[in-house]
Amino acid sequence: RAAVSEGTFEISRRIGGAKSEKRTKFDLWYRVYGSEHLLGDAAGEASSSSSSEGGRRRAPLVVLHGGPGLPSAYLLPLADAVPEGRPVIFHDQLGCGRSPSPSDASLHGMDRSIDDVEA
Repeated sequence: RAAVSEGTFEISRRIGGAKSEKRTKFDLWYRVYGSEHLLGDAAGEASSSSSSEGGRRRAPLVVLHGGPGLPSAYLLPLADAVPEGRPVIFHDQLGCGRSPSPSDASLHGMDRSIDDVEA
């Protein structure tokens, strides 16, 4: 596998009730194997498709780890099993691995994790 890039991307979460609601920002960690195949200026600003042999577009593989509390590190070797030309994206969910771990339980959950992947 060729180029590897990693960094963080920002998410915003609502905290509190209707009268006391505020937004808090967190930076979630990611790593991209084969980042040279992503479209855009940087891996964090890339579109959801990639180019490969023959000009055909191939979507990146987004690998999601188990949890809560189990970071993506155990899945990183899977990047070697994916054919060249298809980027593989890993990220640590909020509260796992290299991403922040806030103590407010309302910030965690399946719906919130889905929102993070869509971001």
